[in-house]
Amino acid sequence: VDGPAPGSWLVTGRPGSGITPKFTIKDARGDTYLIKLDPAEFPELPSSVEVIATKIFHAIGYHVPEDSIVTFSPSQLSVAATATMRTPQGKKKPLLMADVEAWLRATPKAADGRIRALASRYVPGKVVGQFRYSGTRADDPNDIYPHEHRRELRGSRVFAAWLNHDDARAVNTMVMRHTEGGRRYLK
Repeated sequence: VDGPAPGSWLVTGRPGSGITPKFTIKDARGDTYLIKLDPAEFPELPSSVEVIATKIFHAIGYHVPEDSIVTFSPSQLSVAATATMRTPQGKKKPLLMADVEAWLRATPKAADGRIRALASRYVPGKVVGQFRYSGTRADDPNDIYPHEHRRELRGSRVFAAWLNHDDARAVNTMVMRHTEGGRRYLK
């Protein structure tokens, strides 16, 4: 799959963390994506960097989301009746088309009005929390080695330094529960 299916996209919400303007959509296939918008002062830079970095981290063996660059017309978007977002005070409120339009106003546009963004496909499984860079998970009986002693984490520091990736924090991670053949595991 190379990004969301063309056609109408249903805006289903807005994640509460991070500073990048973003929202979630469900495409015509029913797949869910996080759409991250580039800031006006740096068009194409954040989205390009994220696609390149995730491809490098995937190539060296890390679990990363499937990221792609997309262009879309604001007219493709409609907001789900159940869509919500958090206010700066942390309260949940209905997400309105006016909210989406406000985010899009500050986003660079092509001459035809289309917007270039990053589409990050939701990882399969059930979110069970963030990855911690130290200790072990009490909810994972297979997690017996303290994370700070794992070679894949020590190695990730080298690659993060090489890519100047300084945002490797728990808030930017997800641990997913998967079930395969009756066996449950975290990834």
